[in-house]
Amino acid sequence: MTANSASNPVLLSDDNSDNNQFDWVPNDKERSRIFKFWPEWTSSERARPTSSWIWTYGFEIQHSTSRRWLCMVCLRSKCGGPVNFEAKATQNAENHLWKDHGRWDPSNRRTSPSQKKGKRPYPSVNPR
Repeated sequence: MTANSASNPVLLSDDNSDNNQFDWVPNDKERSRIFKFWPEWTSSERARPTSSWIWTYGFEIQHSTSRRWLCMVCLRSKCGGPVNFEAKATQNAENHLWKDHGRWDPSNRRTSPSQKKGKRPYPSVNPR
């Protein structure tokens, strides 16, 4: 992660439904800003489409053998450099979108962290 977005989280709508979508594709000015932070990187050229919901809110860049997911919500809020994660796995990006922007998988295929709370505060402690 390159930016500390926790100090200024940008929360999106409480409504986590599909009808509350935004256009998170970067415009020319945003692309210019992205490649100012990562001058030797380019827009990603994927052979197949992405399947995770996180790509709705992010943009992928690549450099030789490395790929990164950039948070478009952070980029548009202009609170420093865009938060970014290695694009191989989506867990860190999911956690970032939840903690900093209040968004979770709109398909509800995965349980949001707030729904997981309360099951057992400490998995190693059994109630008597």
